[in-house]
Amino acid sequence: MQFFTSPEGPLHRAAMRRRLAEAQNHRCCHCGCRLTEPRGTRSGNRPTDATIEHALPRSAGGADDWLNLAVSCHACNAARGDRMLAL
Repeated sequence: MQFFTSPEGPLHRAAMRRRLAEAQNHRCCHCGCRLTEPRGTRSGNRPTDATIEHALPRSAGGADDWLNLAVSCHACNAARGDRMLAL
């Protein structure tokens, strides 16, 4: 089970995704589309499903910390790959 660091303490993936979506008015940080809550246990079933984005990818040493996270639609997250996020 993966946890992310937030100002309130550790949050599970789904809770962090909801918190980030609320902070971004339920909009993708790339294209601005309206995000949907994933169905089931995995995100990315639909192009507009909310997914957690790392500004500095984990592959480049980025942390699972609130300050390094944003939320994007599955389509944009998949297209971005492991490149750095320009916020």
